[in-house]
Amino acid sequence: MSVLMSYSASGTLKLFLSFIFALSSVVHLADAAPTSSHNLASLLYRRGDPTCAGPGIVVKNKSGGKQTFYFYKNDGADYGQATSSFTSVTLAAGGAQFVSLPLDFNGHVQRGDKLPCTWVEFQLNDESTKYHDKKAHGDVSIEQGYDGAAIIRAMDGSEIRNGFKKDISIGAPHEAFFRNLVHSDKLTNKPNVLDTIMGNWWGAANRWTKDWAHSQLDQKNVYMGGEEGTDDVASANHCMAVDFY
Repeated sequence: MSVLMSYSASGTLKLFLSFIFALSSVVHLADAAPTSSHNLASLLYRRGDPTCAGPGIVVKNKSGGKQTFYFYKNDGADYGQATSSFTSVTLAAGGAQFVSLPLDFNGHVQRGDKLPCTWVEFQLNDESTKYHDKKAHGDVSIEQGYDGAAIIRAMDGSEIRNGFKKDISIGAPHEAFFRNLVHSDKLTNKPNVLDTIMGNWWGAANRWTKDWAHSQLDQKNVYMGGEEGTDDVASANHCMAVDFY
């Protein structure tokens, strides 16, 4: 019996193939134009995001190696002199994990436990500061230095995001790079780290870093100190995602 004859003789096979075709069309339409925030969030989770199991941050390691990410609270140690982190998570290259945090958490997450570095600043439930809307809010900041790009994203289905992916250490003047001249164990010895824009306990503001950063990035995408105008990312479900590059 030929293949064509077998196909014609099998109503079950035709029904099965029709079902597969219809299902693929539905998935294609869902990917192209989700009809609700809930559907969009579900699609995002299927594409690799861990789900938000309450207030917290989904951390993604988009670098090429294993990294540990540290969370610090704004408890008077806003300028990098915290003696210990609130919590941390270690991820393999390409790994992602939801980190549960208290609803009243207000602080930042960074790559490693040394400074200078890129900060992703956030709070999970704004009740008494700027917005008063009981949503999570956050942005990416390099005023404390730069050790890699980062993106922050809302996880409530809105897909609001901000930050940057560009490696701004490439081509930077040598005066803009950090050097651990005080030999503190709180400071990094990694190469290709840009110095503080605002100044900190280890040294004055580095104008070379500031000028270079402003020539490479837009203030609306990343906070670079002093100036207003960085677009805020808000998430109604008290959960956000942070991608470190």
